[in-house]
Amino acid sequence: MRTAVNLSPEEATSFLKLWAHLDAYTNQRLGLLPDVKSPRDLSHGVSVADRGRLRVAFWEDPSLLKDFIRTNPFGLSADEMEDVGRFRHAVRGRFFVERCLKDHAVLVAAGEQRAVYAVIGLTEPIDEFLARRTPMPLPILVEAALVPFRGRITWDGLVSFHSIHFGPGIRRDLKDEYLRAKDRGEIIGSLDAGPRPMARRKRVVDDGRPALEKVVAAADAVGRPDTSLQAAAFRLLKASAHLALLSVAEPDKAAALEEKARKAERALRAVHEALLRDSE
Repeated sequence: MRTAVNLSPEEATSFLKLWAHLDAYTNQRLGLLPDVKSPRDLSHGVSVADRGRLRVAFWEDPSLLKDFIRTNPFGLSADEMEDVGRFRHAVRGRFFVERCLKDHAVLVAAGEQRAVYAVIGLTEPIDEFLARRTPMPLPILVEAALVPFRGRITWDGLVSFHSIHFGPGIRRDLKDEYLRAKDRGEIIGSLDAGPRPMARRKRVVDDGRPALEKVVAAADAVGRPDTSLQAAAFRLLKASAHLALLSVAEPDKAAALEEKARKAERALRAVHEALLRDSE
């Protein structure tokens, strides 16, 4: 089951509303689209290419976001302006979409600093978005802006693709970058206050104790043997079960472990001796 692979419909609506206002403000400042006077105008006949022109201009001039935050030209709410304020931590550039997991896509920065990001889709999962937009297999090189939004990272929706097939060497290098970042706890899962690694999931260690307790109980309940071989085998079963349980329950008790090991060793010798007698 997918979990948090893209923004919820309510979050996506809020996110896109903010960008409509930012794009409209960019156009007011730069006059790139004469017919666009307000955020509402962007929903009527403005092409993706024109929207892309506005967005590129916005990212290339940091003063636009700074001035928008300072003046709040469209009277957005305090919560909305707080969301916009976090956009200053966005990361724009080229990224390899290395893989798509059940709860995020893995994007590896294409620059010298190979930062690894956990990114969710905007209105749909990133793997579905890519499948609709390009026939290229993963990894895919994209131009995108990674934007913080309410504790997670998404992209701003205006993504371009590089039609390049990557050989096994590059695919292996990207996989290694991802695995190293994962092992070190360095996958960036939030940009709200600058890059922050994802919280590591606590690993639930199963030391086998519940299963071993059942094995010990079953071994102790074994009935009377009919032969000397069975008697020796039953002793080995019980001794081995108790040794295994003690090794996980109280691994620091060296003397007790040695005694259990000696019992298992004696039981094993008894099995060998019973087998030799039966073969004579």
